[in-house]
Amino acid sequence: MNWIDHYEQWDIAAHPELAQVSLLQVFRRYDWRAGKFILRPRAKPCVVNIWLVYKPDKSDPAMYKNYCRAKLQLHHPYVLEVETLQRVRGKDIGWAAAYANCVAQCGGHDDDPLPNEEDLEDEEEDEEEDEEEEEESKTL
Repeated sequence: MNWIDHYEQWDIAAHPELAQVSLLQVFRRYDWRAGKFILRPRAKPCVVNIWLVYKPDKSDPAMYKNYCRAKLQLHHPYVLEVETLQRVRGKDIGWAAAYANCVAQCGGHDDDPLPNEEDLEDEEEDEEEDEEEEEESKTL
């Protein structure tokens, strides 16, 4: 089993101290030994790389849905099914709405390797500037 499988299937009743630990926190600060997650209190946090890198591109609904799911999966504790993160009062509201709810209600989360919406805006501005420079060089 991989770490995500271990995380999703751990027994919260047997290890209540892990009930509020997110998947990102597990990746950064825990080891898997002897059938359980063990906190590494003195070790530096591990670097986490995510592949595929989803972008917060609202013009691509599938990409944005996956981005929202990944952000919620990384930052909010869950057991068994990640789909529980998109439910509010038992109702499935979808990944984008659940993420918007998170942004509105959570005070923020640990940094993660996924781009944020500001990064996407900066990237688009850089591309526009590059296109303008190319046009100017063609006219000279």
